[in-house]
Amino acid sequence: MYKTERHGSYCMLHVGICGFSVSQKELFDTFRLVEVQKTFYSPPMEKTVKRWRKNAPEDFEFTVKAWQVITHPSSSPTYRKMSREAGNPDHFGFFQPTREVSNAFDITASLAQLLEARIIVFQTPKSFKQSSKAIGNIRGFFSSLPEKFTYVWESRGDWDPATIQDLCEDLGIIDGVDPFRRRPTTEQKYFRLHGSPPGKNMYSYTYTLEDLEKLRACCRDQDYVLFNNMSMVDDAHSFLALLQ
Repeated sequence: MYKTERHGSYCMLHVGICGFSVSQKELFDTFRLVEVQKTFYSPPMEKTVKRWRKNAPEDFEFTVKAWQVITHPSSSPTYRKMSREAGNPDHFGFFQPTREVSNAFDITASLAQLLEARIIVFQTPKSFKQSSKAIGNIRGFFSSLPEKFTYVWESRGDWDPATIQDLCEDLGIIDGVDPFRRRPTTEQKYFRLHGSPPGKNMYSYTYTLEDLEKLRACCRDQDYVLFNNMSMVDDAHSFLALLQ
Protein backbone atom coordinates (compact mmCIF):
# COMPACT_ATOMS: atom_id res chain seq x y z
CA MET A 1 0.00 0.00 0.00
CA TYR A 2 1.31 3.46 -0.88
CA LYS A 3 0.47 6.89 0.47
CA THR A 4 -0.03 10.04 -1.56
CA GLU A 5 -1.13 13.49 -0.42
CA ARG A 6 -4.15 15.02 -2.12
CA HIS A 7 -6.03 18.17 -1.14
CA GLY A 8 -4.28 18.35 2.21
CA SER A 9 -5.11 14.77 3.24
CA TYR A 10 -3.49 11.40 2.64
CA CYS A 11 -4.80 8.77 0.24
CA MET A 12 -3.69 5.16 0.67
CA LEU A 13 -3.47 3.28 -2.64
CA HIS A 14 -2.77 -0.34 -3.57
CA VAL A 15 -0.49 -0.35 -6.63
CA GLY A 16 0.82 -3.39 -8.49
CA ILE A 17 0.96 -5.36 -11.72
CA CYS A 18 -1.00 -8.17 -13.36
CA GLY A 19 0.98 -11.39 -13.53
CA PHE A 20 4.51 -12.50 -12.77
CA SER A 21 6.17 -10.48 -15.52
CA VAL A 22 9.41 -10.28 -13.51
CA SER A 23 11.12 -12.69 -11.16
CA GLN A 24 9.36 -13.32 -7.87
CA LYS A 25 12.30 -11.82 -5.99
CA GLU A 26 12.08 -8.57 -7.94
CA LEU A 27 8.30 -8.54 -7.63
CA PHE A 28 8.30 -9.08 -3.88
CA ASP A 29 11.16 -6.60 -3.34
CA THR A 30 9.55 -3.86 -5.43
CA PHE A 31 5.79 -4.09 -5.08
CA ARG A 32 3.24 -5.04 -2.46
CA LEU A 33 0.51 -6.23 -4.83
CA VAL A 34 0.08 -8.61 -7.76
CA GLU A 35 -3.02 -9.87 -9.55
CA VAL A 36 -2.41 -13.55 -10.27
CA GLN A 37 -3.14 -14.42 -13.91
CA LYS A 38 -2.23 -18.13 -13.91
CA THR A 39 -5.47 -18.86 -12.08
CA PHE A 40 -7.36 -17.59 -15.13
CA TYR A 41 -5.70 -19.77 -17.76
CA SER A 42 -5.18 -23.03 -15.88
CA PRO A 43 -5.21 -23.03 -12.07
CA PRO A 44 -1.82 -24.05 -10.62
CA MET A 45 -1.24 -26.77 -8.06
CA GLU A 46 -1.97 -25.96 -4.43
CA LYS A 47 1.67 -26.54 -3.50
CA THR A 48 2.66 -23.86 -6.02
CA VAL A 49 0.44 -21.14 -4.58
CA LYS A 50 1.46 -22.13 -1.05
CA ARG A 51 5.06 -21.53 -2.11
CA TRP A 52 4.14 -18.10 -3.51
CA ARG A 53 2.51 -17.12 -0.24
CA LYS A 54 5.45 -18.43 1.78
CA ASN A 55 8.03 -16.60 -0.33
CA ALA A 56 6.14 -13.30 -0.32
CA PRO A 57 6.56 -10.70 2.44
CA GLU A 58 3.94 -10.83 5.16
CA ASP A 59 2.38 -7.54 4.00
CA PHE A 60 2.32 -8.55 0.32
CA GLU A 61 -1.17 -8.79 -1.19
CA PHE A 62 -2.35 -11.19 -3.86
CA THR A 63 -5.57 -10.72 -5.81
CA VAL A 64 -6.81 -13.57 -7.99
CA LYS A 65 -8.23 -13.58 -11.50
CA ALA A 66 -11.02 -16.17 -11.66
CA TRP A 67 -10.68 -19.25 -13.85
CA GLN A 68 -11.88 -18.64 -17.39
CA VAL A 69 -14.30 -21.58 -17.15
CA ILE A 70 -16.54 -19.20 -15.19
CA THR A 71 -16.43 -16.29 -17.60
CA HIS A 72 -15.35 -17.39 -21.09
CA PRO A 73 -16.98 -19.84 -23.53
CA SER A 74 -14.83 -22.74 -24.69
CA SER A 75 -14.47 -21.08 -28.11
CA SER A 76 -12.27 -18.39 -26.59
CA PRO A 77 -8.62 -18.49 -27.80
CA THR A 78 -7.52 -18.20 -24.17
CA TYR A 79 -8.28 -21.91 -23.72
CA ARG A 80 -5.15 -22.74 -25.70
CA LYS A 81 -3.25 -22.23 -22.45
CA MET A 82 -5.50 -24.47 -20.38
CA SER A 83 -4.21 -27.91 -19.42
CA ARG A 84 -6.60 -28.77 -16.60
CA GLU A 85 -9.74 -30.87 -17.10
CA ALA A 86 -12.92 -28.94 -16.31
CA GLY A 87 -15.84 -31.00 -17.63
CA ASN A 88 -18.19 -30.38 -20.54
CA PRO A 89 -16.95 -27.41 -22.64
CA ASP A 90 -20.53 -26.60 -23.65
CA HIS A 91 -21.14 -25.63 -20.03
CA PHE A 92 -18.25 -23.16 -19.77
CA GLY A 93 -18.47 -19.41 -19.45
CA PHE A 94 -20.87 -16.50 -19.12
CA PHE A 95 -21.65 -17.30 -15.45
CA GLN A 96 -23.90 -20.16 -16.56
CA PRO A 97 -25.69 -22.06 -13.76
CA THR A 98 -23.75 -25.26 -14.48
CA ARG A 99 -21.74 -27.69 -12.40
CA GLU A 100 -18.62 -26.78 -14.39
CA VAL A 101 -18.91 -23.09 -13.53
CA SER A 102 -19.65 -23.85 -9.87
CA ASN A 103 -16.66 -26.20 -9.60
CA ALA A 104 -14.43 -23.62 -11.30
CA PHE A 105 -15.38 -21.06 -8.67
CA ASP A 106 -14.67 -23.53 -5.86
CA ILE A 107 -11.17 -24.12 -7.26
CA THR A 108 -10.58 -20.39 -7.70
CA ALA A 109 -11.76 -19.66 -4.16
CA SER A 110 -9.59 -22.43 -2.71
CA LEU A 111 -6.47 -20.98 -4.33
CA ALA A 112 -7.43 -17.46 -3.23
CA GLN A 113 -7.75 -18.67 0.33
CA LEU A 114 -4.31 -20.30 0.22
CA LEU A 115 -2.87 -16.99 -1.00
CA GLU A 116 -4.79 -15.11 1.72
CA ALA A 117 -6.31 -13.08 -1.11
CA ARG A 118 -9.35 -10.95 -0.32
CA ILE A 119 -10.25 -10.03 -3.91
CA ILE A 120 -11.32 -12.24 -6.82
CA VAL A 121 -11.56 -10.63 -10.28
CA PHE A 122 -13.98 -11.83 -12.97
CA GLN A 123 -13.19 -10.53 -16.44
CA THR A 124 -15.79 -11.21 -19.13
CA PRO A 125 -15.00 -11.10 -22.87
CA LYS A 126 -16.47 -8.81 -25.52
CA SER A 127 -18.71 -11.68 -26.62
CA PHE A 128 -20.54 -11.51 -23.28
CA LYS A 129 -23.03 -8.91 -24.38
CA GLN A 130 -25.75 -7.24 -22.38
CA SER A 131 -29.02 -9.18 -22.48
CA SER A 132 -31.72 -10.31 -20.09
CA LYS A 133 -30.12 -13.78 -20.00
CA ALA A 134 -26.66 -12.38 -19.25
CA ILE A 135 -28.06 -10.19 -16.48
CA GLY A 136 -29.90 -13.18 -15.04
CA ASN A 137 -26.70 -15.25 -15.09
CA ILE A 138 -24.78 -12.50 -13.30
CA ARG A 139 -27.43 -12.11 -10.62
CA GLY A 140 -27.74 -15.83 -10.06
CA PHE A 141 -23.98 -16.37 -9.90
CA PHE A 142 -22.91 -13.53 -7.62
CA SER A 143 -25.86 -13.86 -5.26
CA SER A 144 -24.72 -17.42 -4.50
CA LEU A 145 -21.11 -16.61 -3.59
CA PRO A 146 -19.70 -16.59 -0.05
CA GLU A 147 -19.21 -13.21 1.61
CA LYS A 148 -15.63 -13.88 2.72
CA PHE A 149 -14.24 -12.41 -0.52
CA THR A 150 -14.62 -9.09 -2.32
CA TYR A 151 -15.63 -9.54 -5.96
CA VAL A 152 -14.66 -7.42 -8.97
CA TRP A 153 -16.37 -7.68 -12.37
CA GLU A 154 -14.60 -6.24 -15.41
CA SER A 155 -16.80 -6.22 -18.50
CA ARG A 156 -15.08 -6.11 -21.87
CA GLY A 157 -18.42 -6.05 -23.69
CA ASP A 158 -20.57 -3.12 -24.73
CA TRP A 159 -22.56 -2.81 -21.51
CA ASP A 160 -24.55 0.22 -20.46
CA PRO A 161 -22.76 1.82 -17.46
CA ALA A 162 -26.11 2.37 -15.72
CA THR A 163 -26.81 -1.37 -15.92
CA ILE A 164 -23.33 -2.17 -14.60
CA GLN A 165 -23.89 0.25 -11.72
CA ASP A 166 -27.26 -1.29 -10.85
CA LEU A 167 -25.81 -4.82 -10.86
CA CYS A 168 -22.77 -3.85 -8.79
CA GLU A 169 -24.84 -1.99 -6.22
CA ASP A 170 -27.46 -4.75 -5.95
CA LEU A 171 -24.90 -7.54 -5.69
CA GLY A 172 -22.26 -5.73 -3.64
CA ILE A 173 -19.49 -6.12 -6.23
CA ILE A 174 -16.89 -3.69 -7.59
CA ASP A 175 -16.89 -2.33 -11.14
CA GLY A 176 -13.46 -3.21 -12.51
CA VAL A 177 -12.50 -0.78 -15.24
CA ASP A 178 -9.72 0.93 -17.15
CA PRO A 179 -10.29 4.60 -16.22
CA PHE A 180 -8.95 5.73 -19.59
CA ARG A 181 -11.89 3.97 -21.26
CA ARG A 182 -14.81 4.92 -19.05
CA ARG A 183 -15.56 6.17 -15.56
CA PRO A 184 -16.09 3.59 -12.83
CA THR A 185 -19.63 3.23 -11.52
CA THR A 186 -18.79 2.17 -7.95
CA GLU A 187 -17.19 4.13 -5.15
CA GLN A 188 -14.50 1.52 -4.53
CA LYS A 189 -12.13 1.45 -7.52
CA TYR A 190 -10.27 -1.48 -9.01
CA PHE A 191 -8.41 -0.12 -12.02
CA ARG A 192 -6.96 -2.51 -14.61
CA LEU A 193 -4.80 -0.48 -16.98
CA HIS A 194 -4.46 -2.20 -20.36
CA GLY A 195 -2.67 0.54 -22.29
CA SER A 196 -4.07 3.71 -23.76
CA PRO A 197 -5.55 4.87 -26.05
CA PRO A 198 -7.72 1.90 -27.07
CA GLY A 199 -6.60 0.30 -30.29
CA LYS A 200 -4.95 -2.67 -31.94
CA ASN A 201 -1.58 -2.11 -30.23
CA MET A 202 -2.88 -0.67 -26.97
CA TYR A 203 -0.91 -3.12 -24.82
CA SER A 204 2.37 -1.75 -26.19
CA TYR A 205 1.51 1.77 -25.06
CA THR A 206 3.68 3.35 -22.35
CA TYR A 207 1.90 5.76 -20.05
CA THR A 208 3.08 9.36 -20.08
CA LEU A 209 3.53 11.57 -17.04
CA GLU A 210 0.37 13.39 -18.06
CA ASP A 211 -1.50 10.06 -18.16
CA LEU A 212 -0.26 9.14 -14.70
CA GLU A 213 -1.23 12.53 -13.31
CA LYS A 214 -4.76 11.96 -14.64
CA LEU A 215 -4.75 8.50 -13.08
CA ARG A 216 -3.73 9.87 -9.70
CA ALA A 217 -6.56 12.40 -9.88
CA CYS A 218 -9.04 9.52 -10.35
CA CYS A 219 -7.91 7.67 -7.24
CA ARG A 220 -9.46 7.75 -3.80
CA ASP A 221 -8.46 6.18 -0.51
CA GLN A 222 -7.98 2.39 -0.61
CA ASP A 223 -8.35 2.13 -4.40
CA TYR A 224 -6.51 -0.55 -6.39
CA VAL A 225 -4.34 0.29 -9.41
CA LEU A 226 -3.10 -2.67 -11.49
CA PHE A 227 -1.01 -2.18 -14.64
CA ASN A 228 -1.58 -4.80 -17.34
CA ASN A 229 0.29 -3.58 -20.40
CA MET A 230 3.65 -4.63 -21.86
CA SER A 231 5.52 -1.92 -19.94
CA MET A 232 3.56 -2.59 -16.75
CA VAL A 233 6.61 -2.78 -14.48
CA ASP A 234 8.12 0.50 -15.68
CA ASP A 235 4.73 2.22 -15.66
CA ALA A 236 3.98 1.02 -12.15
CA HIS A 237 7.38 2.28 -11.00
CA SER A 238 6.69 5.65 -12.62
CA PHE A 239 3.30 5.88 -10.92
CA LEU A 240 4.80 5.01 -7.55
CA ALA A 241 7.47 7.67 -8.03
CA LEU A 242 4.72 10.17 -8.73
CA LEU A 243 2.88 9.16 -5.56
CA GLN A 244 5.99 9.47 -3.43
